Formats: sequence, C-alpha cells, structure tokens
Amino acid sequence: MSGEIDSPGAAGALFWAKAGVDDGTMNRSKRADRLTNEARRRPLRRFAPARALASVEGMVDMTDGKPARSSIDPVSSDFASSTLARRHDMIRKMEEIGAILRLSRIQTAPLTGLAPVMGASLSGGFSPTRDLLLFCAGICCHIFGFVHNELRDRHVDRLASDLAGKPLVEGSVSPRAAAIVAIGALVVGFVLMATVSGKASLIVAGAVTAAYLYNRTSKSVPFADWAVALTMGLLVWAGGAAAGGANRMAWIVGGLLTLQLVVQNTLAHLKDLEQDQAAGGSNAALWLGVCRHGACILIPSPFQTYVTVLRFLHLGLAIWGVGMLPQGIRVPAALALVITQGGAIRSFRRLLSTPPASRSEFLEAFSRHELPTLFAVTILLIGALGWWALLPYVVLPLGWAWISLRLLHRGEMPAL
Repeated sequence: MSGEIDSPGAAGALFWAKAGVDDGTMNRSKRADRLTNEARRRPLRRFAPARALASVEGMVDMTDGKPARSSIDPVSSDFASSTLARRHDMIRKMEEIGAILRLSRIQTAPLTGLAPVMGASLSGGFSPTRDLLLFCAGICCHIFGFVHNELRDRHVDRLASDLAGKPLVEGSVSPRAAAIVAIGALVVGFVLMATVSGKASLIVAGAVTAAYLYNRTSKSVPFADWAVALTMGLLVWAGGAAAGGANRMAWIVGGLLTLQLVVQNTLAHLKDLEQDQAAGGSNAALWLGVCRHGACILIPSPFQTYVTVLRFLHLGLAIWGVGMLPQGIRVPAALALVITQGGAIRSFRRLLSTPPASRSEFLEAFSRHELPTLFAVTILLIGALGWWALLPYVVLPLGWAWISLRLLHRGEMPAL
C-alpha cells in the first residue's frame, strides 16, 4: 500500500531522505521526499496507538501493525505491565487514604488537637515537645470521635439523599476499616497523652468516654449533646493538668468551648430533622417540639428559650474572662468581644427566626454564627498569651482547613 512503511526499500529511502544524503539521482531524491511526506502524514497517526499498546501489552509488531508477540521483548513487556499495575495500586491506596481522611473530618482536626495545647500554654507556658505531643494526642481523639460517630450514624445517613457522598454511605471505606482506624487512633492518643502526664491521660479517658456515650445515644437520648461538648472542656483541662494544673483562665476557656459545642450541636439537629424523624430518633430539638412541615421548620418557644439561655451563658463567661486579662489589654479585648459576639448574636437570632430548609443553606447560615462565636476564645488566648497566639490558634487551623478542603473536597464544603 502506498505511503506505508511496509518494505525495506521504503524504509531505506525514508532513512536517506531524513539524513539529507543526495545520491545524484533526481528521481530517487523525489521518491524519498514523497515517501517521507507520506510516512509523516499517515503511518504515524495509524500506528501511534499500536505503539502505545505494544509498549504495555507486547501484542503489536512495530513494522506492519499485525499481532506478533515474538516482535516484543517479553521481559520489557512484563516490566511495563508491572509498572502500570503498581501505579494503579498506588492510586487506589491514595484514594482509600483520602476517603479515610474525609471520614475523620480531618479539615477541623486542629481545633480538637489544639484544645489540650490551650490548657497547657495558659497554665504553664509554651513547651515545644510537650505541646506537640498534646496536639497529636488531641488529633487522635478527634479521629476516634468522628470515625466512631460516622459508624454509628451510617444507617441514618443512608436515608438522606444529600449524604450519599459520605465514605461509609458510598462504600469507599468499609465499616471494618473504619473501626480499625478508630481503635488505632484511640490507642495512639492514649500512649501520647500518657507520655506527657498520667493524670492528663485519665482526664482524656473521661473525654473519650463522653464522646463514646454521645455517639451511642445521640439519636435516642435528648440532651446527649452535653456529653460530646464536655469532651472539649476535658481536653483543655487535661492540657492544664499536663502543665502542672489548670489555672482559672484554662477553666474559663474549657467552659467556653463546652458551651459553644452544646449550642452548636443543638442547632445542628435542625439540619438532620428529616432523617431523625424518619428513623424514629430523639434529640433536644425533637424533644423540645421542633418539627418539619414540608419545606418549613417550625421552632417552638421552649427550644428558642433553651438555646438562647445557653448562648448568653457563653457570652457572660467570655466577659468574665476578659475581666481577668491584664489591665492594659481589657479595653481592646472588650471592644473586640463586642464586635465579634454582636455579629454572632445577630446571626443566631436570624437562624432561629427563619431557619433555612435546605442543608446547604442551613450550613451557610450556621457558619456565620459559629465562626464569630469561636473568636471569644481567640480573644482570651491573645490577651493572655500575646499576639504570637495568632499563629497556632488562628493561622494553623485556617491554613489546615483550606489545604484539606482543596485536596479532599475540591474546595467545597463537605456533607455533614
């Protein structure tokens, strides 16, 4: 066939044409040019896929495109196949690791990991080795708590169509693998905490027990939110114990985190009303009369009173903490508290008066309340420790969350 490199003569002509050699014969030169042009136009396009396939499977002859195993070195073919298989295995393992990280909600892990560091730095100053061990122990407690929670809730989560992307729901992580991760994180966390302080490890045991009880009863026992909220306070106080004993500011910060988590989890029940009602569950929101009718969420007075009292207890404790700061810091700290908590309370009232029906809209409104609320703790930390506290307690968790969301969730907020 004209234009295909299927004979030694044509291949030789192509070689001499590429080399630029003139044998003195015009017809031969023209023939070489014609073969060169046709070879560039047709055979390369025709046989490029064949070459790629042959390099992997060793099934195509490079001269005529016909199946011929003998034209490929079996050793090279086996090496290419094994390399490709290893790459597939590596990609699959990376996907499994990513699914486990999504399961453990790793994007918010520093907030839990920093809880014992807060207590230690407020009570005994900064210590790199001690604080690093406390941070890693807190991360392990975070992983255990959230993975165990996902294990317990996976049957209820299957009832919500917008939670189909959760690792346990979609099947990217098996329940057995999740249980192994949870137990492994628990063991490592205890070992790290015991390395720092035996007394602190006992307090962490109480925090883990509270988290376990919450995961077991959150869908059936009202006000179980107090159990999981207490875990953050206990982690802060464990850090204080590791530094020789929690001081008053550490107790206040632990109390603020506890109250914030109670309010946060109580409000979070509003986004789960549909599946909780379908599963016959019970929590503070359902027990206090909150219900969904079509696209509307009806919030009665008992629920509003309960969360409002908790919200102002949190504000009062934050004001008490500002009063304990050094004299020169109290006024700017008080102004910062008024600005941040004023915005948080406005978002809080709007969330209760017109709760969004869809999960995505609710999470957006929920974030507008939670983020400024967390600044109450940040203000106390900066006032008590200095401006350097911005680096570990603000920059680190924000940077960690941004990187985690970009890598694991393509920059989008995950389904909660």
